[in-house]
Amino acid sequence: PGVALARLSMSETKPTVGVFVPESKGIPGSVRIYEVPDVKKATSGGGENDVSEPNAVARKSFFRISEVDLKWAPDGSALLVCGYCEVDASNKNYYGESSLHFLKADGSLDCKVDLSKEGPVHDAQWSPCSDEFGVVYGYMPAKATIYKAAKCEPKYELGAGPHNTLRWNPFGRFIALAGFGNLPGDIKFFQKMKDGKYKPVGSTRAACSVTLEWSPDG
Repeated sequence: PGVALARLSMSETKPTVGVFVPESKGIPGSVRIYEVPDVKKATSGGGENDVSEPNAVARKSFFRISEVDLKWAPDGSALLVCGYCEVDASNKNYYGESSLHFLKADGSLDCKVDLSKEGPVHDAQWSPCSDEFGVVYGYMPAKATIYKAAKCEPKYELGAGPHNTLRWNPFGRFIALAGFGNLPGDIKFFQKMKDGKYKPVGSTRAACSVTLEWSPDG
């Protein structure tokens, strides 16, 4: 009851669904992960009463979050929860407050992503390989950090600048880091090296642009 948003993972072996239930009557909001039930087994008994209420395999509760964006790792192993609130309790941001949380699909780990700069979360994106995710965050000039998905630990800093958009290419080899909207449209490109670090490989400017996407061939 009260589910406001649901996102199905893309896992081929063990699909799960993440749901968001907003705060209500003093009860904190929550994000929960459920295994998708085996419909054939559930309906084999011949009645709806045979389907019991599912138990969440992972759950995270929140206060002061009115809406979320749920972002699954491509392999369905973990979920990023971008939380938003219209009012910033510290009165430092006119646009409200944002936060980023990490949940393993099997319930083995849930935590707030450790962001080393104060300010809003501008963007968070998974690598197509599911082993890393990138976050752009903080008051301008915003920071961009790559995190290891295994333990939700920071791995590599892409630097600070007028950025609010991060896009991996379809194979996880390149990253485009950019700033659109009220930012000048600068785009930096990084290549992932064999040692796991990221090397700057070029830059350009796309003034008056709104977003960017990689071509399917990367």
